[in-house]
Amino acid sequence: MSNKNLKKSENVEKILERLKKAYGLQTDQDVASLLGYKSTGTISNWKERGKVNWNRIESYCENVRKDYLTTGERPMFKNPSMEEKVTEYESLRSDSGPSDTERDLLIEFLRDQAESLSEGLRRLSELERKEKKDD
Repeated sequence: MSNKNLKKSENVEKILERLKKAYGLQTDQDVASLLGYKSTGTISNWKERGKVNWNRIESYCENVRKDYLTTGERPMFKNPSMEEKVTEYESLRSDSGPSDTERDLLIEFLRDQAESLSEGLRRLSELERKEKKDD
């Protein structure tokens, strides 16, 4: 089924699921936190309206491709090396638990994510300082 045939709320659900997958998140609260929200209220509003705030997503998730979020079309990330790490990790996963190699890949991936989140927090601080100056 193409995205054009989905209800708007289903599109939002798919976008949120892909965000969770890209960042290794489990819940809407995790997504809300990633996007700088204190609660899931805004996420719930998106679902009700059938529309996400792309400006917010793009400002907090700079390295994830919008095409991936809307269609699921890979690559997932704008940074190919990050996509390769995720793909490699997914290919190594097994039911018997993570191997040392898998753990190393996951640690490396999480370090990359931490760098991205640090950059997002830095930008958020800059925006907050700017808002305080404007007040």
